[in-house]
Amino acid sequence: MSHSFATYDEGIKERYGGGVSYGGKTAAILKIPTQIITIGTDDIEPGIDELKKLGLQIQRVKREKSNNFSNDYRNGERKIFARSYINSPLSLSDFYEKIVCDGVIFFPGLHEISLESILSFDAKVIFLDIAGFTRKLGELGNGLYPITHGHWESMSLFRNKIDVLKVSHEDMEGIEGNSEVEKAQNLAENGFPIVLFTRGEKSTILARKGKPILEIPVEKTNGDIAGAGEVFSVGFMFEYLLTNDVIKAVFFGNICAWYKIRGEEYNYNKAKKKTEEVFLKAKQQ
Repeated sequence: MSHSFATYDEGIKERYGGGVSYGGKTAAILKIPTQIITIGTDDIEPGIDELKKLGLQIQRVKREKSNNFSNDYRNGERKIFARSYINSPLSLSDFYEKIVCDGVIFFPGLHEISLESILSFDAKVIFLDIAGFTRKLGELGNGLYPITHGHWESMSLFRNKIDVLKVSHEDMEGIEGNSEVEKAQNLAENGFPIVLFTRGEKSTILARKGKPILEIPVEKTNGDIAGAGEVFSVGFMFEYLLTNDVIKAVFFGNICAWYKIRGEEYNYNKAKKKTEEVFLKAKQQ
């Protein structure tokens, strides 16, 4: 959870965002039994209250600071800045005992997740969005730390401990391969059995160990893209746990993100129906 300011051509929006916020709201929409864990200080409590009003259970692990960001979406690109950040990640000592669950999704923003965080959970499926691991802090200026993307330096520690790995084009620096698609396949063959490579309006790449690459189409639309990746992730995870069909789960996650970007209300049945329509159209092409 983060207290964020987003700058658009039409002005500035203040909101509580991050994976916990967007993912939690998606879980409420799809009516997924969910326990949310976030990390930070008192300044994110209003965002936590938003999720509690949706009927979600949420726990805040206390730290002296929160991961708070300022994002600039002008000129068609996103520039990310940190106003404050966590320097002590989640650890086993933050919980009374290992948490047992069907699935867990990790949305690291910056410095709050470590291998020990992963090992705090006993889950059938562990999903990791690596964005927070590839972010690097620049020098403080005007109260902001500019964030750039670089190499996932701790990658080797996570091999064979993650079931589903989500990456974007920003996360690919330093990954072995001559192209981004080849890099995704190399990840799948070397310790990350399912890799989801999301590319905005371009097709989602699905790479799996021992299987050929698949490109899964994305329905194009216009709207607010903030949080679309987290919405996709929760939609994918839920459908994957329900059906064990990774391909249909990617389609479903894409449709949930599509509704979010459009700002259109939806529920599980509506998203499932739209998924079947898009899936059938893709098979016919």
